Amino acid sequence: MPTSPILVNPSQEPTDCRVDTLSATPPILVYLQYLRILKIVRWIHYLLHHAYTSYPSLPIFAAREYNAILLIPDIYHRPHIKELMNVLLVRMGFGAALVHQESVCASYGSGLSSACVVDVGDHKTAVTCVEDGISHRNTRICLAYGGRDITRCFTWLLERARFPYIECNPNRIMDTLLLIELKETFCHLDQDFDGPQLLDFHVSFPNQPTFMYKMNLGEETMIAPMGSFIPKYLESTEKKLRSPSSGIKETQRTSMMKYFSFKPKLSRNSYMLNIASFNLFQTPKARVASDETKKKMYGNILVVGGGISFYQGATEMLRHRIQSLMSPSLSKSVEKIEVICKTKDD
Repeated sequence: MPTSPILVNPSQEPTDCRVDTLSATPPILVYLQYLRILKIVRWIHYLLHHAYTSYPSLPIFAAREYNAILLIPDIYHRPHIKELMNVLLVRMGFGAALVHQESVCASYGSGLSSACVVDVGDHKTAVTCVEDGISHRNTRICLAYGGRDITRCFTWLLERARFPYIECNPNRIMDTLLLIELKETFCHLDQDFDGPQLLDFHVSFPNQPTFMYKMNLGEETMIAPMGSFIPKYLESTEKKLRSPSSGIKETQRTSMMKYFSFKPKLSRNSYMLNIASFNLFQTPKARVASDETKKKMYGNILVVGGGISFYQGATEMLRHRIQSLMSPSLSKSVEKIEVICKTKDD
């Protein structure tokens, strides 16, 4: 029977380390890795316990009367899932727990039993083909770039366009939230858009007056989100700051330039990202078993996450990108490419 939740101080080092994984790694390294995993698990337990006890209507001793669902990435490490289940069933004391993959839950939550799920998150971009509630293992792809990199690229473009808010410092949380808001408000993927626009935004801090700034932006609003399809736009490299040429005003821009220093060149890492990006939407569907399944995947492409779904024109851009990657024989057999950026209930 599940026991009552046990609150553990996450700063304490574990004393019950068990290494049961056969590996060629030296035992001391395996032990240290296991210590790091347990410390992360303790923090997760602490956060879950705090969130659970924040609701007065859910008594802590009645946890065994509730069930839990653990959503895991499509690419996962089994020992990590084992430790998380241990937190839910043993430490938290839930009566039962169900493990499910994110892509399967996303497809069924959108009313689709089969789909090619494209998850564009803040730190990663993942593609998985789901058929009748099963995630095909051979179709899983994960790339290490996402919405955060688009924000960095857009901020660099703003600096190049003489961003009027010269005191902006991305190391401050308020300025970071402002940059994310500007990206979500002004960026788009609409190919019919042409010409610069005069845009305005407001900057406000607690107990301080609100200021309004205006700036002219043209192609910058489209180049940044295009980094999801051309990753070399998102590559970050070190470069020397240009010498000050306008006194104090140039000095105030230094913090922004130090944090966002981009140089879009094609290095080895960027080259590998471009190859992966080229095959990102084609390879998963090419690995499925039959042509009928491939048609089913092309007919239901589900975009989830907050990476690109809110951009105007994202659906058309993704459809055009997929059509350009399809083979001539497959493009004739596929009647329609359906890209879904919003659930059917929206």
